[in-house]
Amino acid sequence: MKLGTNGVLECRFGVKRARLGSVNAGGVFLYRRRLWIVLNPCQAQGGKLVRTLEGAIHKSQVLPSKTTIWYLETSRCGKVQ
Repeated sequence: MKLGTNGVLECRFGVKRARLGSVNAGGVFLYRRRLWIVLNPCQAQGGKLVRTLEGAIHKSQVLPSKTTIWYLETSRCGKVQ
């Protein structure tokens, strides 16, 4: 693939329903149809600092530890087309 061209990558994920409080820093999860990553715990605010993994502009926020998410356990991706 030449530099500057776009492609499509199809992936399959094994997910499980969990609470955000049980996900360690660096954990990737789905929340509101977006991919997120846990950056750090925020004990003062009772949650975790998280950031989206999509696009060039990332959204960061603190989510409560009791937030229900889909935790990504496994993944399998094909070739970029």
